[in-house]
Amino acid sequence: MAVPEQPSIDDDVFELVRRAQDGELSAFNTLVIRHQGAAYALAFRFLRSREAAEDATQEAFLRAYRALDGFRGERFKSWLLRIVANVARDELRRRKRRPQRSLDEARDDPERPSIEPLALDLGPEGHAEQTDLRRLLEDALAQLSEDWRL
Repeated sequence: MAVPEQPSIDDDVFELVRRAQDGELSAFNTLVIRHQGAAYALAFRFLRSREAAEDATQEAFLRAYRALDGFRGERFKSWLLRIVANVARDELRRRKRRPQRSLDEARDDPERPSIEPLALDLGPEGHAEQTDLRRLLEDALAQLSEDWRL
């Protein structure tokens, strides 16, 4: 008596992809659950930050969902991980263009002079100077592009 052939994992994934392409959100959610660990691990290897890897993983799944109609039967995991790698590379390129430094890191820098809090009792002259300084800073900020102002 012949043993019935059991569907392979690839067959199961292919069926989930087909159903997701037909608009079944629960099928795509199942794909996310199955592949989120591998996607996150790859993003973390690229980005070396938990928060950045989480963001990249989420962005990759969004891109995958939007591009699902373009999936043509290759291995889903390989296709998804290519998307994850591309998202992570995009983030690394963005970091090079716009290096960032956290406020905590800047505050704790021993070479940066500390900024003492303003005294509360400035007197009339001190309040006037503070008001002038605030106006000058607001004017300078208004001249910056929106990106830099944010």
